[in-house]
Amino acid sequence: MWPGLVGGIIGGIAYNAVAVPCRAETVVVTTPTVVATPTVVAAPAVVTTPAVVAAPVTQVQSVWVEGRYVDQVQANGTILRVWQPGHYEQRTIVVQ
Repeated sequence: MWPGLVGGIIGGIAYNAVAVPCRAETVVVTTPTVVATPTVVAAPAVVTTPAVVAAPVTQVQSVWVEGRYVDQVQANGTILRVWQPGHYEQRTIVVQ
């Protein structure tokens, strides 16, 4: 039994040394990759000035109104034509 055990051990060592190739470790060397951030170029902003719109201007004018006849209804239902003389009225005019 001893000779077979010793022969097996010696034979296994010899077989591994000769028959099995050496296993080399693979070493991977990586170089760092530099990633540059892109430069963002913004388009120039277009600033438009709003158009100036003039506010309407109001003016008060005195306007002459011609005299005229005005019909007046009396309490009993009769219509009486009365002269209303001419006069000035204040009128607001919008000027743009």
